[in-house]
Amino acid sequence: MKSFYKKFLRYFNIELNFRISLLLIVLLSLIIYLEKRILYEKEQEGAHVREAMKLVHQIPFMQAAIDARQKAYMEKVKRQEEEYRRQEEDRRKEELQVMPESTEIQEVKEPLLQGVSIREDVPSVLIDGVIYEKGQKVDHYLIVDINVQEVILEDENTGEIKKLFFKLDELMKKELMKQEQ
Repeated sequence: MKSFYKKFLRYFNIELNFRISLLLIVLLSLIIYLEKRILYEKEQEGAHVREAMKLVHQIPFMQAAIDARQKAYMEKVKRQEEEYRRQEEDRRKEELQVMPESTEIQEVKEPLLQGVSIREDVPSVLIDGVIYEKGQKVDHYLIVDINVQEVILEDENTGEIKKLFFKLDELMKKELMKQEQ
C-alpha cells in the first residue's frame, strides 16, 4: 500500500494532466453530490406541498360536512322551538278552560297623595280628597308616618310597607324650578 501511495504522489507531482483530471473528477463528484442533495430537499418540499394540496382539495368536502351539521342543528332547534310553542299554547288553553268565565278582575286603586299639612306639630295628609292623621286607615292601609316629603303606609293584610310621594304635574314642576332659581 505504501508503494501505491508513493507512486500516486510522484505521478501527481509530475503529470499535470493527471492533476487536472483528478481535480475535475473531484469537482464533478461534488457537483453530483450537491445536485442529489438539492433534489432530495425539493422532493421533501414537494411532499409538503402535495400534503397541503391534498388538504386544500378536501376543504369543499369539509365545508359541505360542516354545512350539513349546522343545518341539522338549526332544524333541531327549530323543532324544539315549535314543540315549546305548542306546549305553551296547550298550557294556555288548559288555563283558560280551568278559569271560570264569570270571574271579574278588579282593578286595585292606589291611594293618591295630594297634600301634607302640619298644624301645632300634628301632621295630617290629604289622600284622594280626604284628610287623615297618623294611625288612621286609608282603605286597607294604616298610616304609619307622615312627613313633608312622604307618607308611609302599612298594608294590614300583608304587612307590606308602601311610601306615597307627591305626583307633580309639569306646571308645578316648572314653578318649583323657577322658585329654586
